[in-house]
Amino acid sequence: MASALDAYINQLLQQLVAGGAGSATVPGMTPGQWYLQSNPDVMAEFREESAKLNWSDKTQAEWGRRHGLDSPEKFAQWHYNTFGVFEGRTWGPPPAPTEPVTPPTTPTTPTTPTTPVEPPTINNPPPPVTPTYPTTPNPPPTTPTPTTPTPGGANDPNDPDYGTGVPTGARYGDPNAYIQAALERARMNARLNIMSRGLNPDEFMPFIEDQLNAIQAFIPQTAVNLDNLPNFDSYFPTNIADSVLGGRTQQMRNTYQGQVSSQIPRSIDRNILSAKINELLAEDEAEVSQAFERGQTRGQFNAAGIAGGQSALARAREKALGRLQGIGADLITGYNDDLMGVRNRALDAAAGFDLGETFRFEDYLGDANQIISDAQANLPGQLLSQIGDDPLFNLTSLLSKAGQAQGAQNLNNLDVMEALQLKKQRNEQGRGLGTQGAF
Repeated sequence: MASALDAYINQLLQQLVAGGAGSATVPGMTPGQWYLQSNPDVMAEFREESAKLNWSDKTQAEWGRRHGLDSPEKFAQWHYNTFGVFEGRTWGPPPAPTEPVTPPTTPTTPTTPTTPVEPPTINNPPPPVTPTYPTTPNPPPTTPTPTTPTPGGANDPNDPDYGTGVPTGARYGDPNAYIQAALERARMNARLNIMSRGLNPDEFMPFIEDQLNAIQAFIPQTAVNLDNLPNFDSYFPTNIADSVLGGRTQQMRNTYQGQVSSQIPRSIDRNILSAKINELLAEDEAEVSQAFERGQTRGQFNAAGIAGGQSALARAREKALGRLQGIGADLITGYNDDLMGVRNRALDAAAGFDLGETFRFEDYLGDANQIISDAQANLPGQLLSQIGDDPLFNLTSLLSKAGQAQGAQNLNNLDVMEALQLKKQRNEQGRGLGTQGAF
C-alpha cells in the first residue's frame, strides 16, 4: 500500500510541475487528486491509516476497502461523502478561469469640416432656446427574493449553504449530521485500535458501541451554526477502546478467579480418613471387649473387673484416636501440597489473562479432582501401612487394669496372643495381601 501512495504522490508532483507552481488546478487532474491536494490533512490521514492495516489479514483488508484505503482517490471520495460534505469542503477542481474578453472597437469615420458659424450680431440674433427640465429616470427592474416561512429550512434559497454542497438548513438547524460524522470517526478509531491488538473487531465492537451510543444520547441537541460549530469529536474519548477493552479484560479475570476459588479447594477434607479411623478403633475395641468377655466366662473377672476394664479402654481409645489422626494429617499434607500447587497455577493464569487468549479452567479442575480421587483411594491403605502390626490398645495392660479393679489378677497369656494374631491378619487383609507378603 505504501508503494501505491508513493506512486500517486510522484504523479501529483509531476502534474504540478507541468501546470505551474501557482496553478490552482493542474490539467488532467482528477477530482480526487484535487481534493487531496487541497486538503493535505486528508492526504496525511490516508497515509497514516493505510499504514496501520495488515493487508494480508482478510478482516483488516475488507475493512480497509470499505473505507477506501486501498487507493488515494477512493479514500478521497469516501472521506468527502462521509465527512467533507458536512465540513464545508469542496469536491473537484473549480472551473478553470476564462481569459477576459475585450469588446471589438468600431472604426471612426472622419468628419467633414463644417462652415464656421458667425457670431451673432444685432442684425443676426441667435435662435430662441427652448428650456429643458430634468426628468426622473425609471428604476431598473428588481428580482424578487424568495422567502420561506422559516428561514434556514431545508431547500431555502436564503440559506447561505444553498447550492454549496452543504445540506441546507444545517447551519441553523439539526446538528445530527455532525454528531453522526463524529460518531463514525470514533468508531473507525476504535476498530483500528482493536485490530492493532490482533483482535477481531466483530467480537469486541459491540461493547464499545454500547458506550458510544450512551455518549451520543447525552450530546445537547441544540441548533448549530457553521461559523461557530461545536467540536463534536471531543464528546467521544480518543481512548474509549482502551478503556472498554481494559474493563472487559478485568471482568474476565475476575470471572476466572472466581471459578478457581469456588471450585478448586485449598485442601482435602481432613475428615477423609474419619471413617477408616473409626473402623480401626471399633475393630480393636471389639477385640478387647471379647477378651474381657472370655475372662468373665472363665471366672477371671467379675462385674467390677469388667467395669474397670471398660473404663480403661475408653481412656486408651482417646489416645489411639489422637495417634491415628496425627498419622492421617501427615499423610494428607502431601496431597494438600499438590492440590495447592494446581490452585495457585490456575489463579496466576486467571490474573494474567488477556483478551484473545484462552483460559482452560477445565484442565486445572481436572488436575485437582484427580488429586482428590487419588487421596480417597490411597489414604486408607497408607494409614494401615503406617500403623503396621502394632495394636492400637495394649491388651495386657487393659486386662491387668480390669483385674486390679476387682482386686485380683489371673491373666491368661493365650488371650493376649490370640488378640495379637487376629490384629495381624486383619491388617494384612486391609492391605490386600492375604496371609503372605509384605506391604
